[in-house]
Amino acid sequence: MNRVEEILKKFVDGQEIAGAAVLVRKGGEIVVDFAYGYADIEKKIPVSKKTMFRLASMTKPVTAIAVMQLVEQGRIGLYDAVGNYLPEFANMRVCAEKVGDEAYVPDADSPSGRRVKEEVLAAMTYEKSVRPLTVFDLLNHSGGLGMGPVGNTLAERITAHTDSIQERAVKYASLPLDFQPGTATGYSALAGFEVLAAVVEKASGERFSDYLRAHIFRPLGISDITFELNDGQKERVPRLYEYAAGRLADVTESCKSWEQMSPLEGGLQSGAAGLFGSVEEYEKIAEMFLRKGNRKGVRILKPETVETMAGKGIPPLRGITAGVFWGLGMRVIDDPSCTHSSRTHGSFGWSGAFGTHFYVDPANDLEVVLGVNRADIGGASSYVSYAVEDAVREMFYGEGAS
Repeated sequence: MNRVEEILKKFVDGQEIAGAAVLVRKGGEIVVDFAYGYADIEKKIPVSKKTMFRLASMTKPVTAIAVMQLVEQGRIGLYDAVGNYLPEFANMRVCAEKVGDEAYVPDADSPSGRRVKEEVLAAMTYEKSVRPLTVFDLLNHSGGLGMGPVGNTLAERITAHTDSIQERAVKYASLPLDFQPGTATGYSALAGFEVLAAVVEKASGERFSDYLRAHIFRPLGISDITFELNDGQKERVPRLYEYAAGRLADVTESCKSWEQMSPLEGGLQSGAAGLFGSVEEYEKIAEMFLRKGNRKGVRILKPETVETMAGKGIPPLRGITAGVFWGLGMRVIDDPSCTHSSRTHGSFGWSGAFGTHFYVDPANDLEVVLGVNRADIGGASSYVSYAVEDAVREMFYGEGAS
Protein backbone atom coordinates (compact mmCIF):
# COMPACT_ATOMS: atom_id res chain seq x y z
CA MET A 1 0.00 0.00 0.00
CA ASN A 2 1.44 3.35 -1.05
CA ARG A 3 1.35 6.56 0.98
CA VAL A 4 -1.75 8.00 -0.76
CA GLU A 5 -3.66 4.78 -0.13
CA GLU A 6 -2.52 4.67 3.50
CA ILE A 7 -3.79 8.21 4.12
CA LEU A 8 -7.21 7.60 2.61
CA LYS A 9 -7.59 4.25 4.36
CA LYS A 10 -6.82 5.98 7.66
CA PHE A 11 -9.55 8.59 7.11
CA VAL A 12 -12.13 5.97 6.14
CA ASP A 13 -11.24 3.58 8.97
CA GLY A 14 -11.40 6.52 11.39
CA GLN A 15 -14.92 7.26 10.11
CA GLU A 16 -13.96 10.77 9.07
CA ILE A 17 -15.04 10.10 5.49
CA ALA A 18 -17.31 7.36 4.17
CA GLY A 19 -15.17 6.59 1.16
CA ALA A 20 -12.75 7.94 -1.41
CA ALA A 21 -11.48 7.27 -4.90
CA VAL A 22 -8.23 8.67 -6.30
CA LEU A 23 -6.32 8.52 -9.55
CA VAL A 24 -2.78 9.86 -9.95
CA ARG A 25 -1.01 10.10 -13.29
CA LYS A 26 2.74 10.78 -13.48
CA GLY A 27 4.95 10.63 -16.52
CA GLY A 28 2.01 9.59 -18.66
CA GLU A 29 1.17 6.53 -16.54
CA ILE A 30 -1.51 5.94 -13.90
CA VAL A 31 0.54 5.27 -10.78
CA VAL A 32 -2.22 5.34 -8.15
CA ASP A 33 -5.67 3.87 -8.80
CA PHE A 34 -7.36 3.38 -5.46
CA ALA A 35 -10.88 3.29 -4.05
CA TYR A 36 -11.82 2.46 -0.49
CA GLY A 37 -14.83 2.76 1.78
CA TYR A 38 -18.47 3.28 1.00
CA ALA A 39 -20.69 5.28 -1.32
CA ASP A 40 -23.54 4.14 0.92
CA ILE A 41 -22.63 3.00 4.42
CA GLU A 42 -26.04 1.58 5.30
CA LYS A 43 -26.31 -0.52 2.14
CA LYS A 44 -22.58 -1.37 2.13
CA ILE A 45 -22.17 -0.10 -1.44
CA PRO A 46 -18.45 0.43 -2.05
CA VAL A 47 -17.08 3.61 -3.54
CA SER A 48 -15.16 3.17 -6.80
CA LYS A 49 -13.57 5.22 -9.56
CA LYS A 50 -16.95 4.92 -11.32
CA THR A 51 -18.91 6.43 -8.42
CA MET A 52 -20.82 9.49 -9.66
CA PHE A 53 -19.65 12.13 -7.20
CA ARG A 54 -21.33 15.51 -6.86
CA LEU A 55 -18.60 17.55 -8.50
CA ALA A 56 -19.89 20.83 -7.04
CA SER A 57 -17.41 23.59 -7.94
CA MET A 58 -15.31 21.24 -10.06
CA THR A 59 -18.03 22.11 -12.58
CA LYS A 60 -16.38 25.54 -12.95
CA PRO A 61 -13.31 24.37 -14.91
CA VAL A 62 -15.63 22.59 -17.36
CA THR A 63 -17.61 25.79 -17.89
CA ALA A 64 -14.32 27.67 -18.31
CA ILE A 65 -13.25 25.20 -21.02
CA ALA A 66 -16.48 25.90 -22.90
CA VAL A 67 -16.00 29.67 -22.65
CA MET A 68 -12.37 29.49 -23.78
CA GLN A 69 -13.23 27.26 -26.74
CA LEU A 70 -15.65 29.94 -27.91
CA VAL A 71 -13.01 32.61 -27.27
CA GLU A 72 -10.63 30.69 -29.56
CA GLN A 73 -13.33 30.63 -32.24
CA GLY A 74 -13.97 34.37 -31.95
CA ARG A 75 -17.56 33.82 -30.81
CA ILE A 76 -16.83 35.25 -27.35
CA GLY A 77 -14.41 38.07 -26.61
CA LEU A 78 -12.47 37.47 -23.41
CA TYR A 79 -12.70 41.16 -22.51
CA ASP A 80 -16.18 41.66 -23.92
CA ALA A 81 -18.86 43.12 -21.71
CA VAL A 82 -21.22 40.44 -20.44
CA GLY A 83 -23.96 42.80 -21.61
CA ASN A 84 -22.94 42.08 -25.21
CA TYR A 85 -24.47 38.62 -24.75
CA LEU A 86 -26.97 39.28 -21.97
CA PRO A 87 -28.28 42.86 -22.34
CA GLU A 88 -29.65 42.90 -18.80
CA PHE A 89 -26.05 43.31 -17.59
CA ALA A 90 -25.52 46.59 -19.46
CA ASN A 91 -25.94 48.92 -16.47
CA MET A 92 -24.90 47.35 -13.19
CA ARG A 93 -25.18 48.85 -9.72
CA VAL A 94 -22.35 48.52 -7.19
CA CYS A 95 -22.41 48.61 -3.40
CA ALA A 96 -21.16 52.08 -2.55
CA GLU A 97 -19.96 51.17 0.92
CA LYS A 98 -17.65 48.53 2.26
CA VAL A 99 -18.86 46.83 5.39
CA GLY A 100 -16.73 45.17 8.01
CA ASP A 101 -17.04 41.76 9.60
CA GLU A 102 -19.36 43.15 12.26
CA ALA A 103 -22.02 43.57 9.56
CA TYR A 104 -22.23 39.83 8.92
CA VAL A 105 -23.73 36.84 10.66
CA PRO A 106 -22.87 33.20 9.99
CA ASP A 107 -25.16 31.38 7.58
CA ALA A 108 -24.36 27.77 6.78
CA ASP A 109 -26.85 27.83 3.90
CA SER A 110 -25.12 30.73 2.12
CA PRO A 111 -22.50 30.10 -0.60
CA SER A 112 -20.18 32.50 1.24
CA GLY A 113 -21.06 31.04 4.65
CA ARG A 114 -22.21 34.47 5.79
CA ARG A 115 -25.09 36.86 5.21
CA VAL A 116 -25.33 40.54 5.84
CA LYS A 117 -27.39 41.88 8.73
CA GLU A 118 -30.78 43.19 7.67
CA GLU A 119 -30.18 46.68 9.02
CA VAL A 120 -26.92 46.95 7.05
CA LEU A 121 -28.63 45.73 3.90
CA ALA A 122 -31.45 48.25 4.34
CA ALA A 123 -28.99 51.12 4.76
CA MET A 124 -26.75 50.17 1.81
CA THR A 125 -26.40 52.74 -0.95
CA TYR A 126 -25.39 52.03 -4.52
CA GLU A 127 -23.44 53.67 -7.32
CA LYS A 128 -23.03 53.01 -11.01
CA SER A 129 -20.42 50.57 -12.26
CA VAL A 130 -17.45 52.56 -13.59
CA ARG A 131 -16.96 50.04 -16.39
CA PRO A 132 -18.84 47.04 -17.77
CA LEU A 133 -18.63 43.63 -16.15
CA THR A 134 -16.58 41.44 -18.52
CA VAL A 135 -16.24 37.76 -19.36
CA PHE A 136 -12.68 37.90 -17.98
CA ASP A 137 -13.99 39.31 -14.68
CA LEU A 138 -16.31 36.34 -14.23
CA LEU A 139 -13.66 33.75 -15.12
CA ASN A 140 -11.14 35.45 -12.82
CA HIS A 141 -13.47 36.07 -9.84
CA SER A 142 -12.76 39.78 -10.06
CA GLY A 143 -16.13 41.16 -11.14
CA GLY A 144 -17.99 41.52 -7.83
CA LEU A 145 -21.03 39.47 -8.90
CA GLY A 146 -22.19 37.26 -6.03
CA MET A 147 -18.84 37.75 -4.35
CA GLY A 148 -19.89 38.98 -0.95
CA PRO A 149 -22.65 38.61 1.60
CA VAL A 150 -24.68 41.49 0.13
CA GLY A 151 -24.89 39.89 -3.30
CA ASN A 152 -25.32 36.39 -1.90
CA THR A 153 -28.03 37.41 0.56
CA LEU A 154 -30.05 39.05 -2.20
CA ALA A 155 -29.40 36.22 -4.68
CA GLU A 156 -30.89 33.64 -2.35
CA ARG A 157 -34.14 35.64 -2.30
CA ILE A 158 -34.66 35.72 -6.05
CA THR A 159 -33.33 32.40 -7.38
CA ALA A 160 -35.30 29.16 -7.56
CA HIS A 161 -34.61 25.49 -8.30
CA THR A 162 -36.81 25.71 -11.36
CA ASP A 163 -34.81 28.52 -13.01
CA SER A 164 -33.49 27.86 -16.48
CA ILE A 165 -29.91 28.97 -17.14
CA GLN A 166 -31.14 32.09 -18.91
CA GLU A 167 -33.77 32.91 -16.28
CA ARG A 168 -31.23 32.71 -13.49
CA ALA A 169 -28.74 34.89 -15.35
CA VAL A 170 -31.38 37.60 -15.82
CA LYS A 171 -32.12 37.45 -12.10
CA TYR A 172 -28.43 37.90 -11.28
CA ALA A 173 -28.35 41.01 -13.48
CA SER A 174 -30.68 42.69 -10.98
CA LEU A 175 -28.16 42.26 -8.15
CA PRO A 176 -25.67 44.91 -7.09
CA LEU A 177 -22.02 44.05 -7.57
CA ASP A 178 -20.23 43.74 -4.25
CA PHE A 179 -17.35 45.88 -5.57
CA GLN A 180 -16.36 47.71 -8.75
CA PRO A 181 -15.30 45.26 -11.49
CA GLY A 182 -11.59 44.57 -11.56
CA THR A 183 -10.80 46.33 -8.29
CA ALA A 184 -10.81 43.36 -5.91
CA THR A 185 -11.24 39.62 -5.72
CA GLY A 186 -13.06 37.01 -3.69
CA TYR A 187 -15.06 33.99 -4.72
CA SER A 188 -18.25 33.84 -6.75
CA ALA A 189 -19.56 30.48 -5.59
CA LEU A 190 -22.55 30.37 -7.94
CA ALA A 191 -23.43 33.57 -9.78
CA GLY A 192 -20.36 34.20 -11.92
CA PHE A 193 -20.13 30.80 -13.56
CA GLU A 194 -23.87 30.39 -13.84
CA VAL A 195 -23.87 33.60 -15.88
CA LEU A 196 -20.99 32.22 -17.96
CA ALA A 197 -23.11 29.17 -18.76
CA ALA A 198 -25.78 31.53 -20.09
CA VAL A 199 -23.14 33.33 -22.18
CA VAL A 200 -22.06 29.97 -23.65
CA GLU A 201 -25.65 29.27 -24.65
CA LYS A 202 -26.06 32.69 -26.27
CA ALA A 203 -22.74 32.58 -28.13
CA SER A 204 -23.02 28.97 -29.30
CA GLY A 205 -26.74 28.76 -29.93
CA GLU A 206 -26.72 25.42 -28.10
CA ARG A 207 -28.24 24.25 -24.83
CA PHE A 208 -25.47 24.29 -22.24
CA SER A 209 -25.47 20.56 -21.49
CA ASP A 210 -25.60 19.78 -25.22
CA TYR A 211 -22.60 22.04 -25.80
CA LEU A 212 -20.57 20.32 -23.08
CA ARG A 213 -21.45 16.90 -24.42
CA ALA A 214 -20.64 17.70 -28.05
CA HIS A 215 -17.53 19.82 -27.67
CA ILE A 216 -15.87 18.61 -24.45
CA PHE A 217 -17.12 15.27 -23.17
CA ARG A 218 -17.52 13.36 -26.42
CA PRO A 219 -14.15 14.45 -27.90
CA LEU A 220 -12.40 13.47 -24.67
CA GLY A 221 -14.16 10.08 -24.52
CA ILE A 222 -16.19 11.03 -21.44
CA SER A 223 -19.59 9.45 -20.81
CA ASP A 224 -19.85 9.74 -17.02
CA ILE A 225 -19.94 13.51 -16.42
CA THR A 226 -23.41 14.96 -16.73
CA PHE A 227 -26.25 17.07 -15.36
CA GLU A 228 -28.77 14.49 -16.52
CA LEU A 229 -28.31 11.11 -14.90
CA ASN A 230 -29.55 7.96 -16.58
CA ASP A 231 -30.85 5.10 -14.44
CA GLY A 232 -27.48 3.37 -14.24
CA GLN A 233 -25.70 6.55 -13.21
CA LYS A 234 -28.30 7.31 -10.54
CA GLU A 235 -27.43 3.99 -8.90
CA ARG A 236 -23.80 5.13 -8.65
CA VAL A 237 -24.44 8.48 -6.92
CA PRO A 238 -23.10 8.28 -3.34
CA ARG A 239 -24.86 9.35 -0.19
CA LEU A 240 -23.69 12.59 1.43
CA TYR A 241 -22.33 12.53 4.97
CA GLU A 242 -21.32 14.98 7.67
CA TYR A 243 -18.90 14.28 10.50
CA ALA A 244 -19.85 15.07 14.09
CA ALA A 245 -19.01 13.60 17.48
CA GLY A 246 -16.79 10.91 16.01
CA ARG A 247 -19.32 9.54 13.53
CA LEU A 248 -20.74 10.13 10.07
CA ALA A 249 -24.38 11.15 9.64
CA ASP A 250 -26.25 10.78 6.35
CA VAL A 251 -27.43 14.26 5.27
CA THR A 252 -28.32 13.45 1.66
CA GLU A 253 -31.92 14.58 2.02
CA SER A 254 -31.23 17.61 4.22
CA CYS A 255 -28.05 19.21 2.85
CA LYS A 256 -29.01 22.81 2.02
CA SER A 257 -25.85 23.58 0.06
CA TRP A 258 -26.55 20.63 -2.24
CA GLU A 259 -30.11 21.83 -2.77
CA GLN A 260 -28.75 25.13 -4.12
CA MET A 261 -26.81 23.47 -6.93
CA SER A 262 -28.61 20.17 -7.58
CA PRO A 263 -29.99 19.63 -11.09
CA LEU A 264 -32.26 16.87 -9.78
CA GLU A 265 -35.07 18.88 -8.19
CA GLY A 266 -35.95 21.65 -10.64
CA GLY A 267 -33.67 20.85 -13.54
CA LEU A 268 -31.24 23.77 -13.16
CA GLN A 269 -27.95 23.13 -14.96
CA SER A 270 -25.58 25.16 -12.79
CA GLY A 271 -22.41 26.06 -14.65
CA ALA A 272 -20.90 26.73 -11.24
CA ALA A 273 -21.65 23.54 -9.36
CA GLY A 274 -24.20 21.16 -10.86
CA LEU A 275 -22.35 18.33 -12.59
CA PHE A 276 -22.09 14.72 -11.45
CA GLY A 277 -19.00 12.82 -12.48
CA SER A 278 -16.69 9.92 -11.77
CA VAL A 279 -13.03 10.18 -10.85
CA GLU A 280 -12.26 7.94 -13.82
CA GLU A 281 -13.86 10.41 -16.24
CA TYR A 282 -12.71 13.66 -14.63
CA GLU A 283 -9.17 12.35 -14.85
CA LYS A 284 -9.51 12.68 -18.62
CA ILE A 285 -10.08 16.41 -18.17
CA ALA A 286 -7.06 16.64 -15.88
CA GLU A 287 -4.95 14.76 -18.42
CA MET A 288 -6.10 17.16 -21.14
CA PHE A 289 -4.96 20.11 -19.03
CA LEU A 290 -1.63 18.43 -18.30
CA ARG A 291 -1.11 17.88 -22.05
CA LYS A 292 -2.06 21.53 -22.77
CA GLY A 293 -5.38 20.92 -24.44
CA ASN A 294 -4.72 17.54 -26.03
CA ARG A 295 -5.73 14.05 -24.94
CA LYS A 296 -4.81 10.98 -26.97
CA GLY A 297 -4.45 13.01 -30.14
CA VAL A 298 -7.69 14.95 -29.73
CA ARG A 299 -7.18 18.66 -29.14
CA ILE A 300 -10.00 20.68 -27.57
CA LEU A 301 -7.96 23.76 -26.51
CA LYS A 302 -4.83 25.44 -27.83
CA PRO A 303 -1.72 25.17 -25.64
CA GLU A 304 -1.61 28.92 -25.14
CA THR A 305 -5.25 28.89 -24.00
CA VAL A 306 -4.49 26.35 -21.28
CA GLU A 307 -1.47 28.40 -20.23
CA THR A 308 -3.68 31.48 -19.88
CA MET A 309 -6.25 29.55 -17.87
CA ALA A 310 -3.38 28.41 -15.65
CA GLY A 311 -2.44 32.01 -14.94
CA LYS A 312 0.11 32.98 -17.60
CA GLY A 313 -0.04 36.72 -18.10
CA ILE A 314 -2.43 37.23 -15.20
CA PRO A 315 -0.69 39.21 -12.42
CA PRO A 316 -1.22 37.51 -9.04
CA LEU A 317 -1.86 40.89 -7.45
CA ARG A 318 -5.11 40.04 -5.70
CA GLY A 319 -4.56 36.51 -4.55
CA ILE A 320 -7.36 34.76 -2.72
CA THR A 321 -4.89 33.68 -0.05
CA ALA A 322 -1.16 34.20 0.32
CA GLY A 323 0.67 32.39 -2.46
CA VAL A 324 -2.51 31.46 -4.39
CA PHE A 325 -4.27 33.41 -7.15
CA TRP A 326 -7.01 33.01 -9.73
CA GLY A 327 -6.30 32.08 -13.31
CA LEU A 328 -9.32 31.65 -15.59
CA GLY A 329 -11.52 29.03 -13.98
CA MET A 330 -8.43 27.81 -12.12
CA ARG A 331 -6.84 28.17 -8.71
CA VAL A 332 -3.10 28.62 -9.24
CA ILE A 333 -0.20 28.13 -6.83
CA ASP A 334 2.19 31.09 -7.14
CA ASP A 335 4.38 30.82 -4.04
CA PRO A 336 4.24 27.49 -2.16
CA SER A 337 6.26 28.97 0.69
CA CYS A 338 3.32 31.25 1.55
CA THR A 339 0.77 28.47 1.80
CA HIS A 340 0.50 25.06 3.40
CA SER A 341 -0.04 23.47 -0.02
CA SER A 342 2.43 20.75 -0.96
CA ARG A 343 2.00 21.60 -4.62
CA THR A 344 4.65 23.35 -6.71
CA HIS A 345 4.77 26.77 -8.32
CA GLY A 346 2.50 26.88 -11.38
CA SER A 347 0.33 23.93 -10.41
CA PHE A 348 -3.36 24.59 -10.93
CA GLY A 349 -6.76 22.98 -10.40
CA TRP A 350 -9.99 23.19 -8.44
CA SER A 351 -11.97 21.67 -5.57
CA GLY A 352 -15.61 20.93 -4.82
CA ALA A 353 -17.60 21.56 -1.66
CA PHE A 354 -18.14 17.86 -0.95
CA GLY A 355 -14.52 16.71 -1.17
CA THR A 356 -13.82 16.42 -4.88
CA HIS A 357 -10.41 17.82 -5.78
CA PHE A 358 -8.01 17.89 -8.71
CA TYR A 359 -4.78 19.55 -9.67
CA VAL A 360 -2.26 19.50 -12.47
CA ASP A 361 1.47 20.00 -11.88
CA PRO A 362 3.17 20.62 -15.26
CA ALA A 363 6.66 20.96 -13.73
CA ASN A 364 6.50 17.39 -12.46
CA ASP A 365 4.31 15.88 -15.22
CA LEU A 366 1.73 15.01 -12.60
CA GLU A 367 -2.03 15.19 -12.09
CA VAL A 368 -4.29 14.05 -9.27
CA VAL A 369 -8.07 13.57 -9.10
CA LEU A 370 -9.84 12.79 -5.82
CA GLY A 371 -13.48 11.98 -5.03
CA VAL A 372 -14.97 12.19 -1.52
CA ASN A 373 -18.62 12.30 -0.38
CA ARG A 374 -18.65 14.47 2.74
CA ALA A 375 -20.80 17.61 2.86
CA ASP A 376 -18.84 19.53 5.52
CA ILE A 377 -15.29 18.81 4.33
CA GLY A 378 -14.50 22.41 3.44
CA GLY A 379 -14.00 22.47 -0.33
CA ALA A 380 -10.63 24.00 -1.21
CA SER A 381 -9.64 23.88 2.46
CA SER A 382 -10.38 20.17 2.91
CA TYR A 383 -7.82 18.59 5.19
CA VAL A 384 -8.29 15.32 3.32
CA SER A 385 -7.24 16.99 0.06
CA TYR A 386 -4.25 18.58 1.77
CA ALA A 387 -3.22 15.22 3.20
CA VAL A 388 -3.43 13.62 -0.25
CA GLU A 389 -1.29 16.44 -1.67
CA ASP A 390 1.26 15.86 1.09
CA ALA A 391 1.31 12.14 0.35
CA VAL A 392 1.72 12.71 -3.39
CA ARG A 393 4.63 15.05 -2.79
CA GLU A 394 6.24 12.54 -0.48
CA MET A 395 5.88 9.80 -3.09
CA PHE A 396 6.60 11.51 -6.38
CA TYR A 397 8.05 15.02 -6.28
CA GLY A 398 11.73 15.08 -7.10
CA GLU A 399 14.50 17.40 -6.08
CA GLY A 400 13.46 19.87 -8.80
CA ALA A 401 10.07 20.57 -7.20
CA SER A 402 9.67 24.13 -6.04
